[in-house]
Amino acid sequence: MGALESAVVAVVADHRPQSWVIGWDFTLFGPLYTGIVSSGISYYVQGLVMQSRGPVFLTAFNPLCMIIVSALGSFLLGEHLHLGSIIGGMIIAVGLYAVVWGKGKDYATNLTTTKEAETLQLPITSTSIDK
Repeated sequence: MGALESAVVAVVADHRPQSWVIGWDFTLFGPLYTGIVSSGISYYVQGLVMQSRGPVFLTAFNPLCMIIVSALGSFLLGEHLHLGSIIGGMIIAVGLYAVVWGKGKDYATNLTTTKEAETLQLPITSTSIDK
């Protein structure tokens, strides 16, 4: 739906068909390379995080993207930040790190209980009881 809305806005903004031609130059290879490489790196890092810490850590950092985009927009593009945006970003950051802190404690607790359970288990041997 977003692609359809963007296409309608782009057609309204620029009527010339010449501006819509994609040639075999940087207008094709630049976005293609960026999309493939950034998607590949992002999926690889997400897979590593999922494997080591679980899905909570992965989804907890999604709101951080919004904060990074607003900060980079302010520094690089000169966009104005409003007080509500800054306060909202701070609330999101505090919530994010509270979840990560709590999940980190849960992760450490699970590791210690797993190690304790492994040391308390009796060895299993295959002996016949009927003898």
